[in-house]
Amino acid sequence: VLRPLAVLLVVRQSHLPGPQRRLVAWLGVRGIGSLFYLAFALAQGVSAALAATLVSACLWTIALSIVVHGVSATPLMAWHQARRARSAVRKR
Repeated sequence: VLRPLAVLLVVRQSHLPGPQRRLVAWLGVRGIGSLFYLAFALAQGVSAALAATLVSACLWTIALSIVVHGVSATPLMAWHQARRARSAVRKR
């Protein structure tokens, strides 16, 4: 949830149209931030039980994110291509 919102805020300054900005926010890199924060938490010396819980939660979240985004990528990109094609036809 936070990554897409952060991307929307950052990319808002670009010249990308709104639908393209939303695609970038939804389909962008997943998991890197979670792994960074996990590594930071583990480096702070959390207990073994908490470390195991954090690792499990992080990996399950990343896996779920990959599945959800993977399933949604093809339909979203097909929609985006169709939208661009309609826009190109209107400009002629």
